Amino acid sequence: MVINMKHRKRRHQRGQGSQSSQSSQSSQSGQSGMTLVEMLVALGIFGAVAVASITILSITLNGRAQIEESAKRIGDLETMRSLLKEDLAQMIDRPVRSGVSGALEAGFLGAPLGQNEAGEKILLRFTRLGHSNPRAAYARSNLLRVTWMASGQGIIRETQYYPDAVAQTPRQRQIFLPGASDISVSFLGDRRWRQQFSSGQNGDWPEAIKLSLTHPYYGALAQDFLLSYRPRARGDDNGG
Repeated sequence: MVINMKHRKRRHQRGQGSQSSQSSQSSQSGQSGMTLVEMLVALGIFGAVAVASITILSITLNGRAQIEESAKRIGDLETMRSLLKEDLAQMIDRPVRSGVSGALEAGFLGAPLGQNEAGEKILLRFTRLGHSNPRAAYARSNLLRVTWMASGQGIIRETQYYPDAVAQTPRQRQIFLPGASDISVSFLGDRRWRQQFSSGQNGDWPEAIKLSLTHPYYGALAQDFLLSYRPRARGDDNGG
């Protein structure tokens, strides 16, 4: 009888232990899981962070593109200004012969000069030094004939390696400031600004040149280029 009571007691204790273990596991399982509301809140937070990250990335990329575009515009403007300044600094009053007829053209010609065959407005045309030819490797001099023009494309710089040109003489073109309009030049001489100027036998030469234009991004622009060159006697100039 005593043995039987001990056996029942052990079975009862085992049952209680099993129930306690199941209850503990169920409690732990309930504590470690997430409810639907918690999951929705977490997804909402994740979505908000993702949207904010994408927005910041988009703003950064757009800002970078705008900076690159602005730097390109500034670089284009500075390159044009530097080239024109260099051309004017190297000017020389050396007349050239052009075309099939070989007509003599002044060393410096300023607007208005009409238009070329392509309808481009000619602003400046002159001869300049500085076209290097190391060890006379090419059958040409160190002179260039430079023409600056305006068109719907912007400002155009055209150079020809042989100043006394014919129709087949090769030319190189560079285009600057696309979209620029109202492009004009004026010339300072005898203490007044002129709209036209050409060098002649009397030694006339502009003291400064003003370039004016309207840029679609920068608006109205103007710059004066001072000229230090003064014509010398014809016999002192280098031929080409």
